Amino acid sequence: MGALGIASDVAGAAGALAGLILVFFGAALSSFDTYDETQKGAVRAAYRRRAWPAFAAFLSSMASCGLALHAQAFANADSASLAVMLLAAAGFGVFVSATLALLDLG
Repeated sequence: MGALGIASDVAGAAGALAGLILVFFGAALSSFDTYDETQKGAVRAAYRRRAWPAFAAFLSSMASCGLALHAQAFANADSASLAVMLLAAAGFGVFVSATLALLDLG
């Protein structure tokens, strides 16, 4: 079957993961906005520590989705393989971001 055979599944999973990450960003921004300006300075580092890995995961997800669609449209196995790797990287980025969030809770 190979990576080309699952390109449509990878595109769907990558798109779904990107959407979930956007929900995370929305929740994080809403939470951050509840602080006043002096409090924001104290919590900014913790929010950034969680946000950057999630943002990298979002970019990896979007690139994975695009490459998977390209692989499907042009029957390109190399693009499909790269899409799978980027989806795995995105999953790892989400894991890192979630772990950092848990560590911030103490």
